[in-house]
Parts: sequence; C-alpha cells; structure tokens
Amino acid sequence: MGWAARFFDIIRVFGPLLEKAILENAKLLGMDETVFKVLDSPKKIALFKAELQAKGAALEKLKLEKLEKDTDKEKSKDGNEGDTKSNKEDVDLLGGNTAGSNKNKVIITGYVWAMVNPLAKLAMYKFSPSRCSINPKLMLEGVKEPLNLLTDAYPGYNGVVENADGIIERSKCWSHARREIRDACPARGNDYILERIRKLIDWLFKIERDNKELSAEELMVVRKKRSTRILTMIKAYI
Repeated sequence: MGWAARFFDIIRVFGPLLEKAILENAKLLGMDETVFKVLDSPKKIALFKAELQAKGAALEKLKLEKLEKDTDKEKSKDGNEGDTKSNKEDVDLLGGNTAGSNKNKVIITGYVWAMVNPLAKLAMYKFSPSRCSINPKLMLEGVKEPLNLLTDAYPGYNGVVENADGIIERSKCWSHARREIRDACPARGNDYILERIRKLIDWLFKIERDNKELSAEELMVVRKKRSTRILTMIKAYI
C-alpha cells in the first residue's frame, strides 16, 4: 500500500489533465458516486474538507456576482428591482460523516465520484469527503458546450443543471427507472407487471449489447430505428 500511495503521488499531476480531456468536446457524460471509507489523521482530513469548503464558497460567490450582474441588467432594462437572493447551499463539511476512530486516526465516510466520457473512452475517479452538490458543480465547472449528463436520481445534481444556463441537459438511468417501477408496484400480485417491464427495458439494453462495435453516429441511427418503438411500448404499458 505504501508503494501504491507513492505511485499515486507521482501521477497526481495528470489528474487535472485527465479531467480536462474528459470534459473537452463531451457530448455525453456519465456520473455517479459511491461510499468509500478513509482512515487518516484528523488534521489532514480537516484540511482536505476545508479546501473543498473554500472551493465551494468561491464558486458560490462567483454565482452570486453573476446573478447580481444579470439582475442589474434586468433592472436597467425594465425598471424592476429584481431578486438578488442566492440559492446558497450549506457548504459546512466539517462534521456529520465520522464513522469511528483507530489509534489516533479518524475513519470518515467519504465518496468516490466517477466521471465517464464513453465516446472518448475516458474515465476518472475522484475522492471527496462529502456527497454534497459542491462536488459535481466543481467537476463540471469547465463545461462550455451542450452536454447530456447521465446520472441517477440523486438531487445533488439538480443545482448543476439549473445553474448551467441550458448547456447541461440531464438524463436518468433505465436501471433506476426499473427500480422505481418495482417500488411502485403492490406487494402482492406484481410478478407479471415486473417481468413485462423488465423485458421491455432489457430490449433497450440489448440494442447497446448488440452494437458495441459501432461508432457513436452509427449507434444513433440504430437507436432511432429500434428504440422509438420500444419506448412507445413502455410508455403505453406504464
């Protein structure tokens, strides 16, 4: 583990380059986060959290300044006072996720955030001591072109999309849609319902499985030809 840690210290310089490459000309981006427990000194963890907190506060300040500028423009245009209230979220990350301690070290529940650009065949994983929406906001700050963001239903992504001025459009996952349908079904007598919806959604997945070797453009043609009919069937069935 010591060797691995030193190796990652050496290649850490490539992190920002990889992040930039993933976001560059990205049309589709998948994001998710998973629990990851970390054992470290309280001082180091506090510094790491403080750094994230400072970045989040700086981002919030920029957003507020932009909002005030836009409001001033609106006021000068139509004479209205406007609303300068910010949607400032709580960025206090210094508590609430400690899972225990061991030999003068603290165990915290952090998160590893995954970011995948399937068209560029690039992926990266980024650790954070928090699950709050500051993380996707900071990770997607460099997006300048229209982007389709594929995520689960975690509301932490909502602010990213709302503050992107229409550049980022959010899509959600069919696996999670299937789970929501399962949860909505009655406890008894739902076998037929679930089996039917499972098959319909699996037909969508089969299109992807059968056409892995196609380019993005070719796959889009196949999707339009085969997916539309299945989506119509799913909608009618629901």
